[in-house]
Amino acid sequence: MAVTDWDNLTSITRERVLPKIIDQIGTDNPLLKRFFDAAVLWDGGTYLEIPVKYRHNSQGGSYSGLERLSTNQETTRTRARFPVKQLFQPIVISNLDLAKNGGSDQVKVAGLMETEMEEAKESLKDKFGTQLFSDGTGNNSKNITGLKAAIDDGTVVDNYGGIVRTTYTWFKSSLTTSFGSVTLGKLATLFDSAKSGSDRPTVIVTTETLWSALEALLQTQVRFTADSNGYASADGGLQNLSFRTVPVISDEYCPSGEIYMINEKYVKLYYMKHAKHPTDSQGMTMTPLREPTDQDGQVGFILWYGNLVNSQPRRSARATGATA
Repeated sequence: MAVTDWDNLTSITRERVLPKIIDQIGTDNPLLKRFFDAAVLWDGGTYLEIPVKYRHNSQGGSYSGLERLSTNQETTRTRARFPVKQLFQPIVISNLDLAKNGGSDQVKVAGLMETEMEEAKESLKDKFGTQLFSDGTGNNSKNITGLKAAIDDGTVVDNYGGIVRTTYTWFKSSLTTSFGSVTLGKLATLFDSAKSGSDRPTVIVTTETLWSALEALLQTQVRFTADSNGYASADGGLQNLSFRTVPVISDEYCPSGEIYMINEKYVKLYYMKHAKHPTDSQGMTMTPLREPTDQDGQVGFILWYGNLVNSQPRRSARATGATA
C-alpha cells in the first residue's frame, strides 16, 4: 500500500488551496483584504521600527549675497517601535478519518485537507477580523495592535509604539466621542480632522447599520461600484458608497457605533517571513503535517507573524457613539 506523501500534499495545499482561502477571507473582510493586498514585508528584528516625522525643518530660507548660511541640524524625526504579534490556526486530521476515506488515497486525503482548510478559513476570518478593530491588549497583549490603538488620541491607548500621546500630541489621531446621529456635516468635520492638503483618508469603514444610514444620506450623490477588494471600479462587483470620492465600506467586525477614516498611506499591515517554511505575500505560512507522539492524527498550522502600524496617526480619524 502506498504511503501518503505529507510533504507533497502540504505543498500542493499551500500553493493551490491556501491562496483561495485567503482570498475568501478577504472577500468577507473588505478592509482586511485591502491591508493584505498592500502588506509590507518586515525584514526581521525584535521590533518593527518606523521613522516618524513630527515637524518640518525650520532651517533654510531667503538670503542675500555672501551672508553666512545656517548649517544647524534639527531633529525632525523619531522612531516608533512595534512588537511582532503571532497568530495561528491548527489543521488537524484524525487518522480515523483518513482510514474511513481510503487511507493513503492521495485524492481522498487531499479532499479531507480542503475540508479542514475551509473550516480554518472561518476561524482565521474571526481572528483577523476581531483583532483588526482591537486595541492589542487582548490575550495578555498578544493580539494585533489594532485600529482602536492605531487611531486614537490617547484615550484608549496613550503609549503607542513607545510614544506617549499625552506628551507628544503630534502622535494623536482625532477621536470624536458621542458622535450622535450621522449627518453629512459631521462626516465632513471628521474627514477634515484627518486631512492636510491632498493628504487625506483613503477609505471610510463603519458598521452595516451606519453604512445604510449613510446610503440614505448619499443616495442623491453619485455611486460607484467596487470590486471584491473594496476598490472603486467602473462597473460590476459589489455596490458601495463614496464620500468625497473616498469609498465607504461596511465591515461586520467594526464595533457598533464607530466610524473610521483611514489613510492607507500610513496605516499598513506588516508581516515577517517564517524562518523555515514558505510565506506568501500576505504573511501566511503553512507548516507540513506531522503525526504527534501523543495524538492519533496529522497536525499542521497556518501561521502569521506581523502587526498593524499607523506611522502618522493624525492623518486618520475615528468616531464612537454614532447612531443611524
